[in-house]
Amino acid sequence: MSINNIPNILFISSSHRCHPYILDFVVAASSIGSYFKIYHGEQVTSFAPHLSNGKPMYPTASFEGKASGKSVEFVPDDLLRAVFLHNDRSQPIPYIIQPAFTQISGAATDAMAETLEGLAQAMFTGFWENNLAAIEMAHGKRKNENWPAVLKFAAVIRDTMSHGGVLNMYSSVPPVSHFNLTYEKTNNGRKIIHNDLTCADIFFLMLAVNAEF
Repeated sequence: MSINNIPNILFISSSHRCHPYILDFVVAASSIGSYFKIYHGEQVTSFAPHLSNGKPMYPTASFEGKASGKSVEFVPDDLLRAVFLHNDRSQPIPYIIQPAFTQISGAATDAMAETLEGLAQAMFTGFWENNLAAIEMAHGKRKNENWPAVLKFAAVIRDTMSHGGVLNMYSSVPPVSHFNLTYEKTNNGRKIIHNDLTCADIFFLMLAVNAEF
């Protein structure tokens, strides 16, 4: 069985600027997800492909995007085996984009989602800080107001991540928009990570930023 046979499968190669940050997120989030299953008394299996009723199944780690209206499903088995068994971080990251799904209600609390969103914020922050010089080389300093709209939005979200997910826009920062969301300083104090933006949104925002420089 090959994941290349999955319809609409996409890959992020090891040469992609986002690769190391997404890899850390997928490995950590998949591992934590398995632990939560144990904690709630559920059966835990690997993400290995298998046959079910004669059909190939490819277990995924799925994340909702509230703002984007899309979810992302990572197919992590090859990544986990490469990292844990072979100390290999060069595997391409396979993923599928799906329509946003309805969260399943049950024993889990917001704490699980917020834990995973914390990992997503670390993913985005690492990418942003290590590529900020390249962004400025392409578009100049942020204060010059020459950045594309998505970069202006992303900069506000990056600032928000430094304030516990709560919006904190300086008076000099103009309103920003993306994902059909608009933020301005009158929204200061709103917790937007988790309430507005979830893991998949942060992932899609990072890819959108990467496309701008």
